[in-house]
Amino acid sequence: MIRSCIPIISLILSGCTIESSENEIIQIGSNTSKPAIFGGMEDNDASSNESVVAIRTINGDTFGLCTGTLIASNVVLTARHCISKVITYQIACNQNSDSLNGDHVEGNMDPTSIGVYSGATPHFSDPPRSRAIAIFTTNGKNLCDHDIAIIVLETPITNIDVLAVRLKSPAAMGEKVLSVGYGKNDKNVPIGSRFRRGNVSVLTQGRTKTSTGFILGEHEFEVDVGSCQGDSGGPAISEATGAIIGVVSRGGECSDNFGHVYTTTAGFDSLFKDAFLFAGTTFNLEESGPVPHPDRRIDAGGCRMVHARTNITSIILMVAMIVFGMRRRRS
Repeated sequence: MIRSCIPIISLILSGCTIESSENEIIQIGSNTSKPAIFGGMEDNDASSNESVVAIRTINGDTFGLCTGTLIASNVVLTARHCISKVITYQIACNQNSDSLNGDHVEGNMDPTSIGVYSGATPHFSDPPRSRAIAIFTTNGKNLCDHDIAIIVLETPITNIDVLAVRLKSPAAMGEKVLSVGYGKNDKNVPIGSRFRRGNVSVLTQGRTKTSTGFILGEHEFEVDVGSCQGDSGGPAISEATGAIIGVVSRGGECSDNFGHVYTTTAGFDSLFKDAFLFAGTTFNLEESGPVPHPDRRIDAGGCRMVHARTNITSIILMVAMIVFGMRRRRS
């Protein structure tokens, strides 16, 4: 169900929605809109994931919705396309982390335009629990292989347990994760409601062209089910350790049993170090990860927005097949 970021009004990777003057989020016209965490369940009971939060961005009269995770009381992990000034909602990359369709972003949003909401069904017309004061991302103007960002908050969000982060190793092939997000769903529940889906399988990790035609970089992995628009930036939580191992970047159809791409948290040590130094706090590292599968693919590279199925014979065909709908995956 968590498939990509989905800004409330201009979803980076897939759908779009706009917040009304009331307590709801309304989907607005978008040819690429699709449901989010598919096949999951509402995350509103005693076992809910309160550390997973909604991120609302404001750009003039439009609003965007993405998902993020508290990894400290004043630090949120999400996808880069959720908090950047996006140039294109489709992303085409090769295995070397190079863009095949030009720049994807032109810098970050004003931190003051980013609000964070907690709870299973937040009211986006209310003031946010906290606002951003700083954004940390990798350099460059393309999202290939590094669609990841860290937000430092103005005031801490307390009374919520934060999640540990995996930095020592990538996802393991066959590893099971829990996907959580506020994106579109297949249960006729309004977008902006938190859903979860467990037993999601990692299909491929690392630089490669998958059997389903998706191009992955070194810091990306593909799962079988889960995400959709609005889920962008949401976590893949290891069912073995409870740590975050990646964030939703891009994908194909929300209902597909393949092609849901995440950016790994592993490989971005300096990004976490810089963000936490600024935040004046520390984060929890995963103590141990799963035993790597012998067939796991890990080389180098990565990206997650609109998955471009690489067809070397024609860049045009490749870009066309790269239908990612950056749903600000779901922004």
